[in-house]
Amino acid sequence: MAEVGDEIRGIGSTIRFVETNETSGGERVVIEITYEGGPDLPPAHFHPNQTERFEVLEGQIHAVIGGEERSFAAGDHFEVPPGTVHQMWSEHGARQRWETSPPLRTERFFELVWGVQNAVAEGREPPELDLEEFRHEFRLA
Repeated sequence: MAEVGDEIRGIGSTIRFVETNETSGGERVVIEITYEGGPDLPPAHFHPNQTERFEVLEGQIHAVIGGEERSFAAGDHFEVPPGTVHQMWSEHGARQRWETSPPLRTERFFELVWGVQNAVAEGREPPELDLEEFRHEFRLA
């Protein structure tokens, strides 16, 4: 179970839990994500039952949201509604606040996905990740 202040390092990014399902009274999960930067895009995906809200804290974030490519700089806020296909990355490094509501099982999803990335980066056997288990939180486009 994630706790406020927990950090998980993945390939090219680190997340830190700012607010958890428990501390928000079941309203949301909030993380800060730090991107190291690079040209690689994450897979196109959507969240069928959740809204994501973002605030760029440092650097620049590039995103494809609903087929439209956009860039966001420090101080910008934007939202991704449920069911909207999107991808997000930073070419030169960035940090952003990322709020997901309702939280559902997002904390566990983050722990597993970043845990898989961490294991791969270190040459270890990654934990099993069954995306079907998280079908209410995440789906590949």
